Amino acid sequence: MPGMLGFLGNNASSADKPLLLETIDLLSLNKTRIVDLDEGFVAVSSLSNSPLKGERFYNQQDTISCFSGDLIGTQCVPWDNILNIIKTKKYSKFREFHGNFAIAHFNKKEKRITIISDRRSQHPIYYFITGNTLIYSTAISTYCRLADIPEFNVNWLHELLFFNYPIGQTTIFKDVLRMPPASILEYNLKSSKFSLFEYADHFRKPNSLIKGKKALKKALYVFNERMPKYFEKNTKVAVSLTAGFDSRTVLSFAPCETKETLETYTYGVADCIDLVEASRVSSMLRLPHRKITFDKRFLDNLPKLIYETVYLSSGLQGINRSTLLYMYRSLTNNGQEFPVIITGVSGDHLFRDHINGSGNVPSLISSDMMQVFKKGQTFISTSFFRKAYGDNINNFEHHINNVIEELKAKYGQLNSPESYLSYLVYEITPKHFAGEAAIANNYSTFRTPYWDEDIIQLSYEIEYGTLGFSESLRKKDTYREKILQAFLVQNNKYFSEASIYGLPLNLFANNNKLLYNANRAIKRGPKKIKSFLRPRPIPPLEDWSNWYNTILDREINNLISKNSLISNYLSPEFLKEIKQEKNTHWLGKIITAEIVLTLIKNRWNI
Repeated sequence: MPGMLGFLGNNASSADKPLLLETIDLLSLNKTRIVDLDEGFVAVSSLSNSPLKGERFYNQQDTISCFSGDLIGTQCVPWDNILNIIKTKKYSKFREFHGNFAIAHFNKKEKRITIISDRRSQHPIYYFITGNTLIYSTAISTYCRLADIPEFNVNWLHELLFFNYPIGQTTIFKDVLRMPPASILEYNLKSSKFSLFEYADHFRKPNSLIKGKKALKKALYVFNERMPKYFEKNTKVAVSLTAGFDSRTVLSFAPCETKETLETYTYGVADCIDLVEASRVSSMLRLPHRKITFDKRFLDNLPKLIYETVYLSSGLQGINRSTLLYMYRSLTNNGQEFPVIITGVSGDHLFRDHINGSGNVPSLISSDMMQVFKKGQTFISTSFFRKAYGDNINNFEHHINNVIEELKAKYGQLNSPESYLSYLVYEITPKHFAGEAAIANNYSTFRTPYWDEDIIQLSYEIEYGTLGFSESLRKKDTYREKILQAFLVQNNKYFSEASIYGLPLNLFANNNKLLYNANRAIKRGPKKIKSFLRPRPIPPLEDWSNWYNTILDREINNLISKNSLISNYLSPEFLKEIKQEKNTHWLGKIITAEIVLTLIKNRWNI
C-alpha cells in the first residue's frame, strides 16, 4: 500500500498533479511514480519496505496497469496472471486472490479503463465520472484537490449518525462513489459507456452447518492452511496481543521459522488488563513485548492527533480512535521498523458474536441498527434524531429507510443470522476498520488473517461462529463462543499451558460448562472475594470520558460553536446539548464530521 490514482479523459489537463499526488502519500514516507499518457496520467505510491515485491506499474505498448495493496501467498505482484485475466475477461479468477487490493488497467488503443476491487472492497477505491472523464483514487481526499470540488453528500452525514459509517457506495461527495466488493468497473473514454458488475458472489451459508468435532477439525485445517501465510520470513513482524482470544489465536499459528524476528505489542492506559495479560503471555512464550501506553506524551499530543487521524485516514477514522495513530506511529518509529503488522481484528465478530448481542464492540453496530437486526423492522424515527435534525427530519428518515430497504434487497431479511453475518463482513469490516488500516498502512503493511477469504467462508460453514450461535442459541453464550479459539490455540504446544482469564485452555476447549463453572469458582472465587472486600479500580483500555473533559475540552469548544460547519445540517440546540453532556460516542461522531467538513473546505489541508 498505500494508494493509486488516475485522471483520464477530456478534463485531465485541468489537474494539478503535485496536489493530487500528495493525497496518496500524505506523509511523504512512500515512493511515488507517475506515468503521463495522451489521455491524462496514472500514479501509484507504495511502501519501500513492503513484503510484496515488484513494480506497481506494468507498462506495455498498448496498455498500462497499476496495482495497489497487499497479497498473501505470493512474493511478487503477479502481473502475468493479472494481465491474462483482464485480457481473457475471465474475471472470476480474481476470487483466487487473497488480500486487499485495487487494480486499474488502461487499454490505450481502445481507450477503455478497467478497475478491479478486492473481494470485500477492503482496500477502498473511489471513482468519479464527469465530462467524459474518469477520476479514480484509493483516497477520497483526492477529490478535494480537483479544480471543481464535488458537492458534499449530506447522506454521508445521515449514515454516519445512524449506522456509524457510510453504507454501500456512499462517500462524503455526492457524485463520488466507492467501488462495491468483488467488482469490475469498465469505462470507455470514446463512447462514455460505463458498466459495473461482480466477479464473485457473496459468501453464503451451505445447506447445513458442520457441527461438533467435524467443525473443529475443519477449522483447524483452514487455520493451519491460511494463517501462517500472513507471516514473513526474515522480516521484522509485530503481532498485536491482548487479554482475549483473537490476537492470541493468530499468534499461535506463527511459523517456527519466523519466531526470531517476531515481537508482540500491546497498547492501552497503564496497568489496563490488556497490557498486564499480554505482558504475562509474552514473557511465558519468551517473546519480546512492546508496551505502548497512553502516557503524558500521548496526552500532550492528543489535541493534534484528533485532526491528524481524520486527515491521514481520508475521513474513514473517527477521532475516538486517535489512539491508533499514536500507537502505529510509535510502534513503527514513524515507519522505520516492522514492515509487517499482524492483528486479531475481526475475529470476534466472525466467531464470537450473536444477532441478539450488541455487536461485541459497541461502536461496530449502532444501537439503532442493532434494533433493526433484533426485530427485523424498518427504521422508526426517535425523539433523538428529531432533536438533531429539526425540520429536516423527513429527509433523514426517508434516506435511512431507503438504505435499510437496500440492505434487505442485498442480504435478505435483516433479522436472519446469515444477513447479520453478511452485514458484518461487507459493511462493518470494510468501513469501520478501513480507517485503522489506512492509518497503519502509512507506516507498515497492515495484515489481519481474519480477513482471509477462506477463514471468512469458514465462519459461514461451522456451528462454532457468529452464524452458528445466532441460529442455535436464543442469546449470547460467552462460554460457548470461546470453544473454537481455545481448541485452536491449544493445538500449539507452546500455548497449551497458557491460561486465559486465569483458567486453563482445556476448560474452554472441552465444551463442558459444568466443569468450567466449577473450576472458575475454585480459581477465581478467592480473587473475587478479595476484590469485593478491598476494591481496586481497573484502568480502562482507553479513557475517553476523562480525556474529553480535560485534554480535549478546548478543542471541543473550538470545533462545536455557533460558527461550526456542522450547524448547517444539525440543529444548534442539539449541538449545544451534546456538547454539554460530553457524550463521547455522539460527540466523537459530530467532531469527526466537523473536521471532515473543514478539510473539504480547506481542500484537504490540515
